[in-house]
Amino acid sequence: MDLDDIIDLKNPPKSLVSDEEWKIIAKDELNESKLAKKKHKNWLKKMDCGKIAPSLKNIKEEKKKKPKKKKIEVEKEVENFENDNEDELMEKCTDICKRLKKKFVQYDLNGTNNIWIVKPAGLSRGRGIEVFASLVEIIDNCHREGQWVAQKYMENPMICHGRKYDIRQWVLVTSWNPLVIWFWNKPYIRFPAADYDANNLNDKFVHLTNNSVAKYAKNVVEMGDGNMWDVDSFSDFLQETYGRDVWGEGGLKKKMQQVVKYTLEAVQDMFDENNKSASCTELYGFDLMIDENCNPWLLEVNSSPTMESSTTITEHLCKLVMEDTLKVIVDHHYSRKKSKVDTGEWE
Repeated sequence: MDLDDIIDLKNPPKSLVSDEEWKIIAKDELNESKLAKKKHKNWLKKMDCGKIAPSLKNIKEEKKKKPKKKKIEVEKEVENFENDNEDELMEKCTDICKRLKKKFVQYDLNGTNNIWIVKPAGLSRGRGIEVFASLVEIIDNCHREGQWVAQKYMENPMICHGRKYDIRQWVLVTSWNPLVIWFWNKPYIRFPAADYDANNLNDKFVHLTNNSVAKYAKNVVEMGDGNMWDVDSFSDFLQETYGRDVWGEGGLKKKMQQVVKYTLEAVQDMFDENNKSASCTELYGFDLMIDENCNPWLLEVNSSPTMESSTTITEHLCKLVMEDTLKVIVDHHYSRKKSKVDTGEWE
């Protein structure tokens, strides 16, 4: 059975595929990686038929039309190239990268593997998520029923003890017009079950941080309780790694608050100020990742985020956030002296 189906079972089987069965499967000449390469080659041939790229025949005809360079001109170009020393070339390349970085906002999250993460729009708990580095594989995957989101994968995440991670940040909106946002001061950190490897795209235990996926991994060392940390443990890790308070004084928390603010401002005009929906309350689960330069990036926003007590971390925090949410939407809302109302960890 597929892992996505196993997640929904109350009593999942102890073993999915036996070692003997894996040996038989592995003997197939067209294993998953070879099949992907084969599809990619077929796709390139298709593109070469003149539908998008010019055919080889057309390229040859164009070359015939162009006047050939004289031998002296070719020798001069080679000489100019050889005269450029490595330092000058490096300086030119560095300058190009700097200019690209100014123009391209997502410059810092790209690597060299061209990895994309593809998610079904209507599912949760990590079900149906796949990671690809080939357009053909993405198209094949998205031919299935339903709507899909293809999102650029962050290839240079901040690594913590060998693993990537994301941050589940709770956010409470009590009014859309005017926009009133509450930021929870106790987010929690979620780790995959296996160490990060950008070259291993087929192992969900490497790439997915969902506890509903990670809990099925076997013979792995857990990061904290159930591959989760509280924000204090995360803050201590940043302090030890960088020798300073990255979370508080270093501004990481403030940067996350800006991401939350800009995201909600972007959809604020969807709520009519004359409509009751403009004053509705909603609790969201923002999922963010941190890159190697300590910049937060928004992955997705979850409405109705899970409040399941899957680990001791969430058992404590889910109960706490529910209590503090009532303090905001009842005590704070109806109080005349709002500055004196205890709102718990909501800021």
